[in-house]
Amino acid sequence: MTDLIAVEDTTDPSAVVPAPPPKAPAWWRTPDFRKWRIRPKLVALVMIPVLAALLLAGLRINSGLAISAAYSRLATFARVLPALDNVVDALQAERDVSTALLVGSGAVDYSPLKPLRDKTDAAARTLTAQAKDVDTSHDRTLRAQLQEALGKLSGIGDLRATVDTHSTAVAGNTNADYSATIQGLLNLTGQLSAHTGNGDIARRSLALQSLSGVKEAASEQRGILYGALLRGSFEGTATTLAAAHTTGNAFFISFQANTTPQGLAKYQSTVGGSSVDTVNRIVLLALATNTLKGLGTTSEDWWRASSEQISLLGKVQDNRRADLIAGIDSLRQHARNEAIASAAFVAVVLLLALIATVLVARSILRPLQRLRRSAHNIAYEQLPETVRQVQDGEIDGSSAHVEPISVPNNDEIGQVARAFDEVHTEAVRLAAQQAAMRTNVNKMFVNLSRRSQTLVERQLHLIDDLEAGEQDADQLANLFALDHLATRMRRNDENLLVLAGAEGGRQRKDPVPMLDVLRAASAEVEQYSRVRLTAQAGVELLGPAANDVIHLLAELLENATNFSPPSTLVRVRASNPHLDGDAVIEVEDEGIGMSAEELEAANEELASPRGMDVSMTALMGLFVVARLAQRHGISVQLRAARPHGVTAVVRLPAAILLTKDFSPLTDDAVKAQVPLASSPIFDALQSEWFTPHPPEPEILAPVAAMDRMSPAAVLASQPSNWASPGDEGWRVAQDIFSSSGSVEADAVTSAGLPVRVPGRQLIPGSASPQPAPAAAAATRAPSDARALSNFQQGVQRGRIGTPANGRHSQDDVRDQDDQEAR
Repeated sequence: MTDLIAVEDTTDPSAVVPAPPPKAPAWWRTPDFRKWRIRPKLVALVMIPVLAALLLAGLRINSGLAISAAYSRLATFARVLPALDNVVDALQAERDVSTALLVGSGAVDYSPLKPLRDKTDAAARTLTAQAKDVDTSHDRTLRAQLQEALGKLSGIGDLRATVDTHSTAVAGNTNADYSATIQGLLNLTGQLSAHTGNGDIARRSLALQSLSGVKEAASEQRGILYGALLRGSFEGTATTLAAAHTTGNAFFISFQANTTPQGLAKYQSTVGGSSVDTVNRIVLLALATNTLKGLGTTSEDWWRASSEQISLLGKVQDNRRADLIAGIDSLRQHARNEAIASAAFVAVVLLLALIATVLVARSILRPLQRLRRSAHNIAYEQLPETVRQVQDGEIDGSSAHVEPISVPNNDEIGQVARAFDEVHTEAVRLAAQQAAMRTNVNKMFVNLSRRSQTLVERQLHLIDDLEAGEQDADQLANLFALDHLATRMRRNDENLLVLAGAEGGRQRKDPVPMLDVLRAASAEVEQYSRVRLTAQAGVELLGPAANDVIHLLAELLENATNFSPPSTLVRVRASNPHLDGDAVIEVEDEGIGMSAEELEAANEELASPRGMDVSMTALMGLFVVARLAQRHGISVQLRAARPHGVTAVVRLPAAILLTKDFSPLTDDAVKAQVPLASSPIFDALQSEWFTPHPPEPEILAPVAAMDRMSPAAVLASQPSNWASPGDEGWRVAQDIFSSSGSVEADAVTSAGLPVRVPGRQLIPGSASPQPAPAAAAATRAPSDARALSNFQQGVQRGRIGTPANGRHSQDDVRDQDDQEAR
């Protein structure tokens, strides 16, 4: 509550505002580096490594790593070339044999194709597996060509099916389809020259590609003459043979132009011998004579000689391919070494920059660390502890000493340290002022609450006196309402005491039964008639905690009745103590309920109550409940009820309980066991008089019937073992009614009571029963309940000798507290 009150600060501003720090000389004029201002220090700290990284790492390392990565991708692709050439060799042999068999005459044996096809399939599987390692993310053209070549290779089965038809008419198409598949694979070799920025590697790649063309032309010549020799005719062969021969010569010229002298010498030394001379002689003779006569060879000899030439070309191809891969690896390693050298150079520069940075940073970090440690210690340890001591009155805030932070520098860090010292001093001073203000406000609240409590107590006693002598039912109803309002005012005063941290004025010494605690709590709620109680006999609360528990339950019941429809009930259930000795009281309503977020926030506040502020004024009762629960170790938790509403679960610790025996006891079955301040008549009629809602049928019928019965009939309806000094008069009245009927009365009030006439004497029971008004027949007003309560009180006082000004109705615990407080 003290946080809601603003107090004007009349302190002289000049006493708290620190003087401006002395102006430091320009940093460039100060030879001492430690006296530089913070900005040039930070610039020197940041600029040296940034410039070194931008100028060296950006220009050297990135370039070297990019080149090395490009050559790595190229080397990976180059290592696929052996598998690719193996597929080409197998396809060339399969093509040449397949075409030759198709154009051959007579019966042809196709069994030689099976080992050739198996070799092609094995080479194709190897190529497909290795092609997955090729990185084509940087080259869409390479990716497209690779996918196209592999796609044609996977469709070789359809081409073989055509060959197996043994149709001579498809021989030309078969040869073209094989050649297209082979050419697609050979084109991949040309991608090496298109994706390197090195001229030497590009020339080596072109030389390898040209050599592959020479070998392809030699393979075509082998197939053309092999087919012609098989069928024994050179018709239609000269043109295709001449084209293949010309293509081979053109590729050889390209190879000579792009290969190194060592590569050309390797070719000349490798591709030679009798087989190569025989092949060249036969091809030139066939082209010159345009006939097979005079060639001096058979199909088998020709196949063997031409295949030997192709094998020699393959050896040169392997040599040139290995030379290409070695060149790429060399460039890749060179680029990597260059990147490493650049990185090492940059590392040296950065090391020098780091040394300079450390020298600069030490003059900043040391005082900053000292300032941080001191500020952290002040903020989280010294200042909270000093504030606590000031608020608890252990030390005088006006004389509290603040130890300055040990940062002697005259730069911005030192100025911040001095400013923080001033803030520390001001915080201690304000804490002292706030503690004094809070103490004064709390005292004021306690004073006002005590005075208001005294007036309310006097008001309650005055109302008691008026109730004791009042006979009019309407006036009794008004007095009862006034009594109830005063009771609620007293609880509000106690709320102020709780929030101010003071103890309440009412204290008890003797234990209080659980049901009496629940009744006393419900009696302090405006809509008490909606409350249904269920308790366990044999459970009592210790006196020092009883009033606080009553207060706590009253706040919960107030909320439950205010935030639920008037037509619903609020049920309070007090269960047996658990195995750990704790007892649980549940307050359940059927109201609007709370969201999950609201329940979480409320339970958090109930578990650990904090100080009051403006945002918490709407939940004043919640804070009172939390404070009261904290006093006695009581746990209060809210949870959603089913199907709607809220259930407040109050767990009472065993330390504040006394237990005897256990049996169920409810306010709807009070007649089973008579609790403190009760009577048979009151217990029998309590549900009907204090409840505007129809109770259960078996309870409603006899109680509602009393509303229309004569006093003698009411007496007859009571248990036979109940007696009082006025019973004899009631029996006489019953005899008179039995013998001569009812005795007529002059008039009755609106409540059905006889109007007293001076001088006229009526015996008990002589007033004839009058029909009650329609509204009264349906429900009883609280005033009628008060009238019946007064009747019960008189009987109770006569039996137990209670003083005339004592009340043993729903406020019995409250009045006993009043008497003890007085």
